[in-house]
Amino acid sequence: MTSPSKSSSILSVRLFAGLVDLLSTTELQLALPNPCTVHELEQRLRQEFPALDHAVFRIAVDQSYGQAEQVITDSSEVALLPPVSGG
Repeated sequence: MTSPSKSSSILSVRLFAGLVDLLSTTELQLALPNPCTVHELEQRLRQEFPALDHAVFRIAVDQSYGQAEQVITDSSEVALLPPVSGG
């Protein structure tokens, strides 16, 4: 029995705050397997964008913080969020 193959799709990833300054854009477009996991997306981002290699950020999926094995599809809303503070 063969495992199902992943199709590829373009995923839009929104950036906020210092990450916008770091990459000089508010949104990235990445060709990724559909579906992929949050962990796979983070690995790909750090590989394709060396400026992110030492950056601290969280990946949000559909307006909630994503977990490493959470599945992202081409219909997911994805954003990179830097650490925030408030008071």
